[in-house]
Amino acid sequence: MVETITGSVLLPIWHVFMAVAPSAMALALAFTAIQAVATPCNPGMPWWRKPDLVSDFLFMFALPFFAGFARVAFLAVAAVYVYSLKQPEEIERFFAGGFGPLAGLNFWAQVAVYVIGVDLILYCTHRLFHSMALWRYHAIHHAPEHLDWTSATRFHPVNVIFHGVLADCTMLSLGIAPEVLAWLAPFNVAMSAFVHANLDWTLGPFRYVIASPVFHRWHH
Repeated sequence: MVETITGSVLLPIWHVFMAVAPSAMALALAFTAIQAVATPCNPGMPWWRKPDLVSDFLFMFALPFFAGFARVAFLAVAAVYVYSLKQPEEIERFFAGGFGPLAGLNFWAQVAVYVIGVDLILYCTHRLFHSMALWRYHAIHHAPEHLDWTSATRFHPVNVIFHGVLADCTMLSLGIAPEVLAWLAPFNVAMSAFVHANLDWTLGPFRYVIASPVFHRWHH
């Protein structure tokens, strides 16, 4: 019994680690190379000498574990209480992206709708987390004194669940295929790390449509 329980807990943790580790290593190498030749926004220590680096990596590897369970819970509630699905094959189809008004769109149309829809949802929830009622959860993200790409994943679990996870599950419940999220995931991870990086980049005229490290540093 103990071995069964231990295995059921350790296996998901191992899967999360194997999913996160490659991207973490790729980002570490990329920003080490970039910051070796680029001008920092705030002169100081390199990212690998941050005093709270261990905390950053703990958040990076722990939060996807909780987010995975929250994502399944949100989608299960939508399947049962929104679409009234009861048969296993119906629920399986729902999780595959077969229900909702957006399910009939082709892949690229779903990508466009997802990017716009999630951006609007994240904007609204981000503003809510900057309110007095929810700030205590979001303050963890603004706590680091030395902001760099590793700070991108430093979030309270409540913030993660009712911000990013909620946005994704809303779009999935409307019929967006999981393949859309999987296809955009590398870009989203890289972009989040990029805007938190210690780089003196404003992106010139593109700053009006893409957040830059300098712009996001003002926000922090």
